Amino acid sequence: MRAHILELGLLAVSLLLATSSQPCSATSPALALGVPLYPFITQQPEADGGGDRLGERMAEAMQHPGSAGAVVTLCWVNEEPKPDDFRFLDGPDRTLVSLAKLIKPGQHVILGIKAGNCAPPWLSTNFGVPLVEAYHGGEGGDTPRGCPKMYVAVSYNPKFIDRYDNVAHALWDATGKLKTGDGSTLQSRMLALKNGGMSSARTEEMGINALGCKHGGVVYQTPEEVAQKWANLPGENAFRPAKIVPAYMKMLDGLFAFLPPNVSVSQDIHAEDRAAFPWVSDNGGLAPEGGGRQPLVEGILLAAAHRYGNRIIFGWNALALREPGKEPPRAAQVVMSAGRAGAGMDWQLNGKGGQQHTSCYGRGDPTQATPQCFAQIIAYGMSLVPPESNHGKLHWIEFHPRDAVENPLF
Repeated sequence: MRAHILELGLLAVSLLLATSSQPCSATSPALALGVPLYPFITQQPEADGGGDRLGERMAEAMQHPGSAGAVVTLCWVNEEPKPDDFRFLDGPDRTLVSLAKLIKPGQHVILGIKAGNCAPPWLSTNFGVPLVEAYHGGEGGDTPRGCPKMYVAVSYNPKFIDRYDNVAHALWDATGKLKTGDGSTLQSRMLALKNGGMSSARTEEMGINALGCKHGGVVYQTPEEVAQKWANLPGENAFRPAKIVPAYMKMLDGLFAFLPPNVSVSQDIHAEDRAAFPWVSDNGGLAPEGGGRQPLVEGILLAAAHRYGNRIIFGWNALALREPGKEPPRAAQVVMSAGRAGAGMDWQLNGKGGQQHTSCYGRGDPTQATPQCFAQIIAYGMSLVPPESNHGKLHWIEFHPRDAVENPLF
């Protein structure tokens, strides 16, 4: 079943491109062409309280005939409140238990652990991993959501990497103890482990946090200030570009060490250009863009693609139609580069965060996509897949649950 779901050939691409300009039929264009669609949800640390954490909308989206399963990212501090005290099965967050009950025959799951501002404070008190104060911005402008303070663990610290690989292994073991409705284990339904330990692009999870934040005309931090803060950390925790690729590869090595060959590691590539693609100088600060340095993120992706091929899957989190006369955002371009180097790819539709619905032209577009536009977005995403001769494959597309439940797009 897994091999069938993951195989997306060029025939499907050409068919979708040929039909994307036509109005949608009652049948989802994704379903008709075998593109697997997964609703996704990320658990945030403030969302505690127990019960069914997936929520009614997520549960309903999973029952949609177009859903191939679910993508769920758990918050580390909720699942391991104390070192080696894992609460996947019996803690207040019952997400895995609920997921095992909801999943239908033939569906699969992609599960992960989010670090960043979900990293537990005991990383600092018990293991000496620094937690750096920062403000979470957004896309770099005057964010309407404010600038909440957060503390971010230094994820290129070797002890952080060991502890993250440890909790990911515990998640994998927990899925082997949960039975689904047909008697199979949740572990047998896993397509991939989503790596949220050192996001290869989103800087507050990666350990650089070059996101600026401005609210109500007040600048809480600039990218340059935060980058310099990381560069000035003492000793081995000081950010230097040369540390990041080896640290990221060490984390991946730890994850692949316990995963069987048929389970991949997936990795989100976030859309914020300036935050996700700092041009870094040798001392860890931000260099002028275009100053002859390779964007750090691209170096990470290519290193992983060369080592792991299509067992590592990179996904861009803001798929939308390209506006006329504009190139695809750099987030998409580096994922495509990794695909040409042999990595797998997935796309997330842009309905995430404060906007909560997919729009035709991305998060700056306030109007909700129509079913016809939805088909065109998928077609555009398929068109970005490198030629099969270069080994890149699109593995799945992730969508927000609202796209299937409220004003359904397919």
